[in-house]
Amino acid sequence: MDTKISPLLKTPLSYYGGKASIIRYMLALVPDHEVYTEVFLGGGTLFWSKKPVKNETINDTLDIVVNFYKVIKNNYRPLKKRVDATLLCRSDKDLAKKIIRHKRKYNKVDLAWAAWFIFNFSYAGKLNGGLKYSNHPGTVVPEILKHKKERFTEHLVARIEHETIENRDAIGVLRSRNVSNAFHEIDPPYIGCDQGHYRGYTENNFIDLLEFLQNECTGKFMLHNYNSEILDDYVKRNGWNKKEIVHRLTAPRKSGSVKCEVIVYNYKLQPTLF
Repeated sequence: MDTKISPLLKTPLSYYGGKASIIRYMLALVPDHEVYTEVFLGGGTLFWSKKPVKNETINDTLDIVVNFYKVIKNNYRPLKKRVDATLLCRSDKDLAKKIIRHKRKYNKVDLAWAAWFIFNFSYAGKLNGGLKYSNHPGTVVPEILKHKKERFTEHLVARIEHETIENRDAIGVLRSRNVSNAFHEIDPPYIGCDQGHYRGYTENNFIDLLEFLQNECTGKFMLHNYNSEILDDYVKRNGWNKKEIVHRLTAPRKSGSVKCEVIVYNYKLQPTLF
């Protein structure tokens, strides 16, 4: 499998539970498709990284995430101005938290900037995280800020131009796009883990999702999770493929810790030319 495929764009949000560290593996698994959904969007790592198709739908139940992507499309220049003026300072972090907590008192651009700051520059990208810092010489957070500003370009606007943006239950979106030429990127909150701002996603929710994939899904899917007896049972029962990817955590307090991501997919990989 070719794991040297480079992403087209990088996500503007370094999201809690995001897949930036394994995106090269994911890109190598993307099949041909004409319809695309990403129903637990978050930072949308694969969405931003892969080649677009004409019919794409992105979905998230967190309204500040949906607002962020809408503002990129409709109010890019004011948001870009806020991004470029940002410094890595605790007062900005406190302001961003205040805006999110009292979002009805602020406009959509303010809320989009607050989401951008919190997800990128709070600990582990969490809404309630402290200001991100690092004492490791290989991780200079002000440099990360610099690169985030440089990548916040009109290419983001062009990429999101023709998307359908949903804000509802993931299975409902999957059912509405349940066609044979679809490819579904599915990254639900992980059961038994800190789910951050998506807390409350239960084992029954996960089983409902697996039941849909087993009994209803007519297209291709890529599902992410950790190893579990529940997931293994469905993998064996349906003959799905499973790939394990071991990588190191990058959150400051967990840096160097190792975790094993599981990718489950229901299709054969296409042979490469080389």
